[in-house]
Amino acid sequence: MRGDVRSSEAGFKYLLLGGFASAFLLMGMALLYGFAGGTAFSDISRALGEGGNDLGLAILGGGLVLVGLGFKVAMVPFHMWTPDVYDGAPAYVTGFMATAVKAAGFAILIRFAWLMQPQLAFAWYPVLAALAVLTMTVGNLVALAQNSVKRLLAWSSIAHAGYLLLGVVTLISPAAGGSAQMVLGREVGESAGSALLFYLLAYSLMNLAAFGIIGSLGNKDGEADDIERYAGLSRRRPVSAAVLAVAMLSLAGIPPMVGFMSKFYLFSAVVRAGLIPLAVIGVINSLISVYYYLRVLVVMYMKQPEEDGYTGGEPIAVGAAAVLAVLVLLLGVAPDSVHRAALVIFRQIAF
Repeated sequence: MRGDVRSSEAGFKYLLLGGFASAFLLMGMALLYGFAGGTAFSDISRALGEGGNDLGLAILGGGLVLVGLGFKVAMVPFHMWTPDVYDGAPAYVTGFMATAVKAAGFAILIRFAWLMQPQLAFAWYPVLAALAVLTMTVGNLVALAQNSVKRLLAWSSIAHAGYLLLGVVTLISPAAGGSAQMVLGREVGESAGSALLFYLLAYSLMNLAAFGIIGSLGNKDGEADDIERYAGLSRRRPVSAAVLAVAMLSLAGIPPMVGFMSKFYLFSAVVRAGLIPLAVIGVINSLISVYYYLRVLVVMYMKQPEEDGYTGGEPIAVGAAAVLAVLVLLLGVAPDSVHRAALVIFRQIAF
């Protein structure tokens, strides 16, 4: 917001760190160009298939691309910008950054990871597996201590990046390797790819609904950010509280919300690939996250209203968020058609 020091600081941090991330991306692409003689996915895939003595160049280039994309998707250890930027930016802008930017980053990462396997899976697989575990664990543990709703959702987005990385790990796992030659490998890869796309859709709906409500609320001090001042929101603004509750329950993965089905598809793909330890770690992290999501609901529904509590509620924003909340419920109850569409889309972009 113009004139707000926090917003200016957040914008500067995002600009500066985004520039560094872009530099890593460009350097990685330059190395891949030197390896493949082109930047088209088909050129890189052809060069990887032919092999050669420059495979180290491809590994280094792919690693630099991973670093650049890691910033975009808030992957640990490239995540430190996320809490400050989410906290300082207006809620509606934060909602866009939490969904569109992350979805675009993961879409590229999914395409790129599928392209790089099985030739470079041996280099990417252990690194991404470790980063996935680190990202989801750090995100969930730090979120437990937050008193700001926007910072809570920032660390939550980091944790969700970890879950999504589990899908990418599955995509390049030995079980999915050689997908062009092995029917089973292709099925595992398709299962992971469709689960990732479905998860990205679910994640976007949940976060847009949550940030829509946060942006619509407020008082004389500004945006609705302090969790304790949500006390009694269910009495003052029952519709806003209900929509935010649906979003939080879905983010926690509680049935029958779409968040539950997205995690079910994702963890099922991980198990199908034989990555049982990673699936167990993902489930444990999901259980940890339930605490901080339910904390918001407890404050809204079980605490008495405060005099300086949030009382806003822009009708257009609340209405749009309510529509998203309905979609969250509908896709949780009947996800099959959308999941099949995700599979079709993945096949089109992967093969």
